[in-house]
Order: sequence, then C-alpha cells, then structure tokens
Amino acid sequence: MWKKRSPDTGGPDQDFPAMSTPLSTTETLFAGQAKDGTVCLVQLGRKNRRIAVAIPASGPAGAAAHSTCSIRARKVATVVVVDDDPSVLRALSRLIQTAGFRVLAFDRPSALIASEVPKADACLIVDLNLPEMNGSELCSALTASGRGLPAILITGRDDSATQRLIKGTHPVAVLLKPVDERALFDAITRALAPQ
Repeated sequence: MWKKRSPDTGGPDQDFPAMSTPLSTTETLFAGQAKDGTVCLVQLGRKNRRIAVAIPASGPAGAAAHSTCSIRARKVATVVVVDDDPSVLRALSRLIQTAGFRVLAFDRPSALIASEVPKADACLIVDLNLPEMNGSELCSALTASGRGLPAILITGRDDSATQRLIKGTHPVAVLLKPVDERALFDAITRALAPQ
C-alpha cells in the first residue's frame, strides 16, 4: 500500500493499492485508486524518484478521471542524434534527454545504418560533415531503405558547398554550431509534428 498524505486538509492518510503493473512499456507509470475514489498516478523518474499526482474523486478533475475507461501513458518520442564529435554528441544527447525525449546517439553513419530506428514518432538530428558519408547522404540512405525520418541538420560551416548539400536534403531545419537550445527544441517540435 502507498500512502497519500493530506497535509492541506488535515485529513487522514489514504491507502492506495499496491501499484505493480505498469500502464506502458515506454514509461514507468502506475495507477491506483483509494477507497474514497481518489486516483493516484505515479511515475518513476530518473534514479527511481517517485513523481506522484493525486486526482480527487469530486470536482472537474475527478469527473474527467472517472469518465475515462483507461489511463494511457504518453508515448515518448525518439530523437536520433548522429555526430562524430564526442563532446557535441554527449551534450546534445543530455540536453534532449533532459527535455523528456528518448535519445539514440551514434558517432558515425554506419552505426546508425546497422541499428534499428523507430519509423514513427521520431526525428533525426545529423551533423552535415561526418566521416564515411555526409549527413545528406545518410538521410538519403535511410530514405532509400524505408527508414527515412524528418531531419534536422547541424553544421559548423556556412560555405557554398554546405549550402548545396543542404538544398539536396530538404531538412526541417538547419542549425549552425554552437546550436541554440531554443532553436533546437523548436526544430524538434516541428520535426515531430504530425504530417
């Protein structure tokens, strides 16, 4: 049993049934209901920290909770990041994970091509200047294999050769390094938007 404290009302603690079955395989999210009808949602965050929300049985929130047949966890979108610079790859991965996305990070195109990537609810952030093949060629190879994703290109160069590569790729966005955080998340939002 889990206890919900009632410090604001001074009421007694409420027992929630043990929540042992996750609602989703993509998130660790559990639900339970107290004897008074209060619904409790608990998500286990990083390092198994509990993030709990209690929805009262009465009022608009309670009515909405009880009118729902089932509670579903939000599916976490995936952002695939490809960059041959380990510090950029690590920094981008951490930043994007902090925002709640699932991140698949690759240091070279061949590692991504050899891996399975989601076909939906995902986007690709790729450095334009990579070993083995450039970012534009990687996007083309993924599309040719039926695994194309909306792409966000990142580059440290802004010359005529780079501009030609960008035109052939049709990316959602092109971001210059160092990448601006706000521009990055705006591009991710556009890339993940329903087509």
